[in-house]
Amino acid sequence: MTKRALILVLGCLFSTLVVARSSYAETWRNLTPFHSTRQDVQRLLGPCTDEVEEFCYYDLTSEDVTIMFTGGKWCPDGGKLPVGTVILISVEPKSPFPLSDLNLDLAKFKTIQHDQSETLCYANEEKGILFQTWKGKVQEINYLAADKDATRCPAATLISDICLDESQCGQRPVACPIIKLVGPTESVDPGSSVKIEAALSPVPKHSKLRHSGIGDDPLRYTWTTSGGKVLKGQGTSSIIVDTTGLKDTDVQIKVELEGLDALCIKESSITIFTRR
Repeated sequence: MTKRALILVLGCLFSTLVVARSSYAETWRNLTPFHSTRQDVQRLLGPCTDEVEEFCYYDLTSEDVTIMFTGGKWCPDGGKLPVGTVILISVEPKSPFPLSDLNLDLAKFKTIQHDQSETLCYANEEKGILFQTWKGKVQEINYLAADKDATRCPAATLISDICLDESQCGQRPVACPIIKLVGPTESVDPGSSVKIEAALSPVPKHSKLRHSGIGDDPLRYTWTTSGGKVLKGQGTSSIIVDTTGLKDTDVQIKVELEGLDALCIKESSITIFTRR
């Protein structure tokens, strides 16, 4: 399995297709991850049934749909996707149907089995599509970044990696926050105090998802740094790092979160640079 580097979270979420059962489409209702926008979605489906920042949930007649968009945190300056671009479409049919109805050429899909269960995932990374089945019936379909789009916003491609990870396939839906460290985008002067913040993506609040570390059970943050000193904020979501004595140095700052579901990614890091 090709790892496309970087972040995010969600595990194999939700799925289906609204097409004739004799075939399947590589997009969902002509919405394509890394190409379609929030405006395209709302033009097609109207206001979200439930919405939390980058996530939009629709309770439709025949399926439940979760759509994730880029936001300022996830494709910041330098990203090749504008804010509000679709990066994941997960669809769950309310009436699961046989995989055989789709007439897939399974030779073009990687088959992933979760332990010895009857849950199988069929993944085509080139096209950016993943089917999850149980006892031969389609439970979920995930539309992700196709290989050709993977470099347009690397911070969004972890979602693809999570869905294609054997350890995730077959697990019940877990709403994992994406962890992104936010700090200086340019070199800093030696001796300056630098603020680093752990920004967590929100998770949809509808009943289909089991929340992880969000809400009543607070998260615990453990920060480490390859240089300098954490002046304050240890244990919280933001810290101040003292760079005294660091000249022309790359400083890696890492955070590890306790309190997330076992399926969630719990670490993130950022590198800051000090001038001569």
